[in-house]
Amino acid sequence: MRLFLTLTLLCLAPLFSKLTAECHCTPESHCGCLFGYPCTCDNENNSPNFVQPAGCYCTPEDNCGCLNGEPCTCVAEGCFYDFYDDSEYYDYYCDDECDRYVTPSFYPEDESCYWPCYRTGGWMPERCPLFRPFIADPRQLAYSVGWRFNDQALTKDVIDVSYFDSFPFYGWCNAWLCGDKLQIDLDGCLWAVFDPITYSSPLINADYYVGIHVNYAYQHWSTRLRIFHISSHVGDEFLLNHPHFDRRNPSAEYLDYAVSYQWDEGIRLYGLLGWVLEQDHSFCTGRFYAEGGIEARIVSLGKLDTYNKLYTVPFLATHFRYRKDFKLHLDSTYALGIEIGKTNCLCQRLRLYIEYHDGYSVEGQWSCTPTNYLSLRASYGF
Repeated sequence: MRLFLTLTLLCLAPLFSKLTAECHCTPESHCGCLFGYPCTCDNENNSPNFVQPAGCYCTPEDNCGCLNGEPCTCVAEGCFYDFYDDSEYYDYYCDDECDRYVTPSFYPEDESCYWPCYRTGGWMPERCPLFRPFIADPRQLAYSVGWRFNDQALTKDVIDVSYFDSFPFYGWCNAWLCGDKLQIDLDGCLWAVFDPITYSSPLINADYYVGIHVNYAYQHWSTRLRIFHISSHVGDEFLLNHPHFDRRNPSAEYLDYAVSYQWDEGIRLYGLLGWVLEQDHSFCTGRFYAEGGIEARIVSLGKLDTYNKLYTVPFLATHFRYRKDFKLHLDSTYALGIEIGKTNCLCQRLRLYIEYHDGYSVEGQWSCTPTNYLSLRASYGF
């Protein structure tokens, strides 16, 4: 009897597996999943059911509304909400707390997607920054290290480092418009330069930064209103080695407003206007300043590792500064390199690049001294 039941089950097993097993994609199917991966399809045209299982993955050709290689949710009639565009993974793909309060709904009667808009907010939000620092800015907020060659202002060889962190106070979802975001942040940073050739590699200068800013983002636009303080200090060993150095105190408070526009999947344009609110009388500079630049990521040459959720993309960036004290020529900085980052939060990136600066120094009381240099740099930040 046991032998008879065993043989019966073995004979029925193929039929049972056909009825219960998940179908697999073929090159001709439109399941919205990677070839060879399991997905849920209907029996008539091999199209996806309302919700695909976690094992189903998008391909570049489908419209599941999620990143290539990531789990997705699809709708039978092709109605979907475009969560993330895989062509913009380097700048826009990031979950945050706003996603917890909005859920897509499907209405078969009108075959349309509905996205409810709730105004809400939360303390200490965890999401990508609404306004990103400028890549080619010599004073970008990031963890960084670089070696400058032939610096005209300080010494021919300079090692510069920076340390940075940010504390988000509060963030709003759908503050004024459906889909916009508003957030208040507190930042702190240290920029320091050393002389690596001299004995003991003395510290030349250190600038300490603290600022609070309000960021707003809607679609491709983002803005930042910032008030901050920079305190500059010359290194002790440098002063001992240069006893006749005329030390000043270039510390000041600033207010500026910046606007950024993501032109397309690879081009970012930005501009900034600022004013020096208060400064030490021992080192006075022009109060008005302006900055601007362009960032270009060559997405067509980028690589995406969906298994490790990593991407690599080359970039080219320029940054320009204006101040009344800059009388000899234009102050400009150029950066060329690669950017490596995760395709999920917290959206921090590693950048390896070559930097060329032609204009004026940014270091403390040397900030009015003309200089140009070439630098090899690595930075980690937003």
